[in-house]
Amino acid sequence: MKRFKLIFIALIMLLSLNIGIFAQAKKESISIDKLNVVSSFYPIYFFTNEIGKDKINNTILIPSNVEPHDFEITTKDMIKLEKADIVFYNSRYFEGYMKQIETNLSYKVDFIECSKDVKLLKGHHHHHHHTSDKHNHKNQSSTKHHDESEHHSESKDIAYDPHTWLSPINAKLICKVIYENLSKKDAQNKDFYKNNYDKLIKKLDKLNYDYKNNLVNLSNDTIIVSHMAFGYLCDLYNFKQVAIRGFDAESEPSAKDLANIIDFAKEKNIKVIFSEDFVNPKLSNILANELNIKVEVLSPIEGLSSNQNENNDDYFTIMYYNLEKIKEALK
Repeated sequence: MKRFKLIFIALIMLLSLNIGIFAQAKKESISIDKLNVVSSFYPIYFFTNEIGKDKINNTILIPSNVEPHDFEITTKDMIKLEKADIVFYNSRYFEGYMKQIETNLSYKVDFIECSKDVKLLKGHHHHHHHTSDKHNHKNQSSTKHHDESEHHSESKDIAYDPHTWLSPINAKLICKVIYENLSKKDAQNKDFYKNNYDKLIKKLDKLNYDYKNNLVNLSNDTIIVSHMAFGYLCDLYNFKQVAIRGFDAESEPSAKDLANIIDFAKEKNIKVIFSEDFVNPKLSNILANELNIKVEVLSPIEGLSSNQNENNDDYFTIMYYNLEKIKEALK
């Protein structure tokens, strides 16, 4: 009797295992017609969703409520990446770990650098001095950062500005790469992807038109921002940024940096200091209190805050919000 019970238990366990395997196989068969895509962070995730929609399973790697500069890859993330057909990421200058991950995965996954066709603006090194040139030069960054040669010794050397997605023109190039690679991997849905891609390009063209026509004939030409995220917008629409921090949102300015920014703000009659979604506004508040001006949020759209999620905001609503804030600051 005891032997019978043991055999019965073994059969039940075997049956349960087979049911689990069957359920997993069924789950996989349901999604077999869809590409499994991993998008590195919010802007890439948004563009990929807009093009792929319900024909893909799109998963975000860096949660949208996490500052991407703080992100550290986990074992769970590695498993997620190994299950993907395609991994879309912005650039080697933003998600620098992607190339190494691609090399270390146990089997072939297509890793696509979405900003590969973007003409990148040069970054900075903490031994390099950025001048305060008042004039924009074509194909050069209009970013300036006070006394960076003497300060920000803890900031990282960054060869190129990685914040490409904030320019509608760059965003079109990013979307083209996403569309082409989805179509290549899933040719039977190419027309579907093309139709969604065309709609997205029209919206980006409209966004570019609205920025171009609103950021003209303004009395000021410079904004003060939390970190150097807005160089592509500056370059495209002919204004400048002075940044409290460097390209790395976590770098810390010196007391002399802050004093220089205060002097500059007084000289230029700056009316607002911009903080951002995932960066502690303490330094922005210190400057604003010293200058008796307000602090507002200007989003680099590296993720979505809880308020933005609650408001169902997306790339376009935030870009238009940014436009209004920049226009008001430059009046």
